[in-house]
Amino acid sequence: ISYPEKLNNLLGKKYTVKAFGHPYSWLIDSSTTNFIHSTEIKKALVFNPDIVIIDFGITDSKNKNCQLHNYYNAYTEVIKSFKGLASEPRIILLLPRPVFDTCGLYSDQILKDSIIPAIERAAFDENCEIVNLRNMFLDSPNMFSSQLKPKSKAVNLIAKRIKEVILTGNKLEIDIINKSGITVKKSNYHGYECYDFLFEDNPCKIVKPKFSARDNPWIWKARFWTHFPQ
Repeated sequence: ISYPEKLNNLLGKKYTVKAFGHPYSWLIDSSTTNFIHSTEIKKALVFNPDIVIIDFGITDSKNKNCQLHNYYNAYTEVIKSFKGLASEPRIILLLPRPVFDTCGLYSDQILKDSIIPAIERAAFDENCEIVNLRNMFLDSPNMFSSQLKPKSKAVNLIAKRIKEVILTGNKLEIDIINKSGITVKKSNYHGYECYDFLFEDNPCKIVKPKFSARDNPWIWKARFWTHFPQ
C-alpha cells in the first residue's frame, strides 16, 4: 500500500485522496517522464483539489537526469499552477526523505546540497507549508527495501505525519512580529520566515511557523542555533 492510500484510510470519509504521477517521474528533464508537461499534472489540475501535497526530489537526484539550475523555477511553476485553481488549495511541500546506498544511482548529496534548498526557497517565496520527511528517516535505512522504496512502517509514518499536518489547520493565531513593534531583518530559514533583531543589545532570532500548533507552543534556544533540527 502506498502512503496516499494509507492517508486516504486515515483521514476517513470526509476526504478523498488521489495520487497523480508515478514513482519514477522527474520534475524536469528532456524525456516523456517530465512531470510539468505530463498528462498527470493536467489530471491533477482538473481534479481541482482543496489540498495539494507536492512530493518531488528523489528521482531528480539521479545524476544523469537532474537539471539543478532549473529546479527552483520548475518547482515554483508547479506550485503556481495549483495556486491558480478556483479551489485556492492549501499547498504542502514534502522535503524528500534521505537516499541511502543505491549503488550510486541516486545521490543523497544532490538532495541535501541542491534539491532540498530549492524546495525550501520555493516554500519561502510562495508561502507554502513544509513536511520534513528527511529528518524523520535520517537514521532509519532499515525502513526502506533496497534502501529506496518505503516499507510498511515508513508508509504508515509518512501518512500519519501528513494527516497530523492536514488536521492541524492553517491559521496563524499569534503574530508576535507585528505586535511587538521591534525592528527586524527578514530572511529565509529552511523555508520559514526568520527575523533577526536586537533585544537589550543581544542578537536574537525568531523563526515564525506557517500556522499555529495547538495551544501555541514555543521552543526557546539560548545558543547552538541550527543544531538539533528536530
